[in-house]
Amino acid sequence: MDRLRLALLLAGVLILVAIYWWDRFRSSRRREGDATRRGGPSHPEPDAEAAAQELADLEALIAGDRAGAPGEGPAYAAHAGVGTPAAGVAEDPPDPVPAPAPAPPTRSPPPGAEPHRAPRGARSPQAEAPTKLVVIQIAAPAGGRFQGADLARVFRSEGLEFGAMRIYHRNVPEAGDAPLFSVANLVEPGYFEPESMEAFTTPGLVLLQQLPGPRPGPEAFREMLATAQRLADRLGGELRDECRNPLTRQRMEALRAEVTEHERLRRLSGARA
Repeated sequence: MDRLRLALLLAGVLILVAIYWWDRFRSSRRREGDATRRGGPSHPEPDAEAAAQELADLEALIAGDRAGAPGEGPAYAAHAGVGTPAAGVAEDPPDPVPAPAPAPPTRSPPPGAEPHRAPRGARSPQAEAPTKLVVIQIAAPAGGRFQGADLARVFRSEGLEFGAMRIYHRNVPEAGDAPLFSVANLVEPGYFEPESMEAFTTPGLVLLQQLPGPRPGPEAFREMLATAQRLADRLGGELRDECRNPLTRQRMEALRAEVTEHERLRRLSGARA
């Protein structure tokens, strides 16, 4: 390792010397040209920025040889000349980029011809139904936590089934058991462990409903809200909105209006498809 470090240092010194003399050579040529044009010598300063950058790269390479084997990494490749032209050797000029072919001219339909229409049943991206996520939280009393045994009991009484993503769902059998809404743990990681519910506690629950779903939005929201109210009553919790503010009657009406508007837009987009 010491030999490699010494060799890299010597190589770096040789590179710095080569840069210095190359800069002197360019400066002398530039001074001769300036003297010829202006009748007087010029005194440009040597390009110290390139030398400083080269020295910094060399120091980084020496410091990094402790982390990996020699001959690996971009710094080694740069010093070894891999992928870079040798000093004083010009690169071959790149191949010319062919000009793009001109676009074919567009033709206007002849007079009286019907405009092109998409096949019946095909949907444009604009016609896709919008999506909406409705969130209702149930918080435990201040300083309290819901007990896992109580959660398992009320989940069973409400017909909530443990399933995908390790959370509970209200499934719709006539829609292939698609979830109408889901109930998750309020805190990370968000799921439940049915086999250890006796020792499980949580400060709250969150009910999630993705619209559109297996039933019309207003009907689905009405059922989720009623379930959330019953869970809160049985657990002694408090209903809150997605921002964890108390779910007041005014906020309930606002959510109901949002769901109704979403259903209207969904039906409108379906009619336009």
